[in-house]
Formats: sequence, structure tokens, C-alpha cells
Amino acid sequence: MPHCKESIFTVILKRFFGSFVSVFGFILGIFLFFMLIGLAYKGNASTAGDILPIKVERSNTGYAATLSTSTPTILQINVEGVIGKINRHSMNTREMVAKILRQPSLYGIDTSTVKGLLLKINSPGGSASESDDIYQEIMTFKKKHSIPVHVWVGSMCASGGYYIACTGDHISAQTVSVIGSVGVLLSNPNFNFYGLMQKNGVESTPIAAGKNKRHFPMFSPSPKGKEHYQDILNLVDAIYERFTDVVADARASHGLTKEKIIELGATIYYGERAKQLGYIDQTNTTYNMAVQQFATALGIEGENYQVISFESPLSYLQNFQSKFDSAYTTIFGTKEEPPFSLMADLP
Repeated sequence: MPHCKESIFTVILKRFFGSFVSVFGFILGIFLFFMLIGLAYKGNASTAGDILPIKVERSNTGYAATLSTSTPTILQINVEGVIGKINRHSMNTREMVAKILRQPSLYGIDTSTVKGLLLKINSPGGSASESDDIYQEIMTFKKKHSIPVHVWVGSMCASGGYYIACTGDHISAQTVSVIGSVGVLLSNPNFNFYGLMQKNGVESTPIAAGKNKRHFPMFSPSPKGKEHYQDILNLVDAIYERFTDVVADARASHGLTKEKIIELGATIYYGERAKQLGYIDQTNTTYNMAVQQFATALGIEGENYQVISFESPLSYLQNFQSKFDSAYTTIFGTKEEPPFSLMADLP
């Protein structure tokens, strides 16, 4: 019988695909293995991890890690990153703030010793609803315990971040902090590919019930006229109205009236210019300066106070989980994307 020999090209091709499948299988196995670890960790975080790690930023003996139950306390809340995104404690900023302010006793904090609330903000904004929820949580705590709120801005306090800053009786920032962006953005992209599909002979058959169910169709002709999505515009206007009211209530006495807010729009400003316009009270302020000034304003003599926050170094497993979640979000996106965003539209 004749014996057919494979060509060199065929042999190389088979070996290439064999190697490719082996490598792909190996990588997929590692991915699934660490995903299972991540899921296991998330399961533990939702139970045992319900109590946030507490940190003593400053004590009456300097900087230490010992919590005192009798020393005058400045309670610090850190608002960092995009509001509404899951943080390294497997919860979003709203959940974290609510957990701290509603049940401070869980952390051994006697609210009678809490003299003031310090917000440390470094955020470009985020979800409109979550920004308002955090605002409400802080205002409720502030009124319930009759304590002042001071805000210190890191590199950025824009849009939803500034919304939250409006709970403050005093806002200080660094010289080059980015402040402002009072506006509302419909975050979902409204692309339409109908013209491109027509050119390539591709058709789509959308199925929907209810008038105006499809406000921004991607694969059929875009409706003409604003009346088709007027309800969306009304929602954006209502959220913007709420945003400007919050800012005006907090800053009108500093010259930032509602009329001026609307005139300035969603512009962002650096620290000194933001101060001139009334967005903040003080610039060229470091974090340590803000803490010391707040203690003085509270009438605390000398160094007899402590600053309590809820940040701690990550364990190796938490660090891996944080990086894994970040990579997953980058590739696949988040499960829930807020439709209305108080996010600074920055490059």
C-alpha cells in the first residue's frame, strides 16, 4: 500500500496548534484557579469582613495604632476613587460610609467622644444616586450628633466628589487640587450603527413593548426630535437641579449662589481659583495642616485628640483580590453601571 507522508508545512502547523492549545489550556487553568480563590475570599469578606479595619491616624501621644475610648476624637471618612465602584473592602463608598456612621459602636467608638467629622476626598465623582446617598448619610450623622464637618481635598474633588464635599462647614484643599464640575452626565454611550449596517446589508429586528422603550436604538434609525427622549432630559434636569441646590445651600454665603453656579457650569478649577469663586474656603493646605486646624476649631487644647479612619494595609490575598477585581473590571466591565453620572469629564 502506498504510504503518504505529511508535508513539512502540515507537521509544523499541527505542532503549532498543539502547542497553542496546551499553552491556552494552561493559562485558562490558572485563571479558573485564581477565580475560585477570589470567589472564596469574597464569600468570607461578606461575612467575617463585614467589620471594616479601623486605623488610628493620630493619637494624643503622636502617631500610634492604639484606640482610646475616652480621648476626643475626629472621625475621618475617606472618599476615594470613582463613587459607586467596588473598593478593596468589597463594598462601594456608600456602603462603607453607611456602615461607619450608622454603627460606630461596632468599632469601639463612643460617639460622645466624637467632636468632628473629617472628610478626606480624592474623587472625580461617579454615580449620582450614590453621591446623594452619601451626602444624606453624612448630613444625618452631622445633625444627629451636632458636630461640625470639615473637608480636605487631595488631588481632586470634582462633580459627585464635590457634591459630598458640600456637607462640610469648611473646605480646604491643596494648591493644585482640581475642584468643581457641577454638572450631570448620561453615562451610557448612545451610538447608532444603522447607517453602517445598511451599507453592509445587515438588518436588525428589535422587539420591544411600551412607548419610548427604546430611547436610543443602536441598530435601527435614530428617532428625530427631542420629544422621543424628553423624559430622559427631564431626569437629567431634575438631578442637575438637585445638585445646584445642594451646592447653593452650602456655598451661597461664600458668594457661590445658584445663579453663579449655573453660569460657571461644569467647569473645573485649580485650588486658588476655586477659592476665589467660592467653591472652597482655603487652599495651599496639607493634610496635617487641615487636621491641626480642625482640632483648633473644635477647641481641643494641645495634642489631646485622636483621628480615626478605616483604612489598613492589604494582606497578600486581599492585594491579589484587589488587582484581580481591577483586571476583571477592565476586561469585562462592572455588573452595574449607573445611568446618571456626576463624573468630571476629564481626559
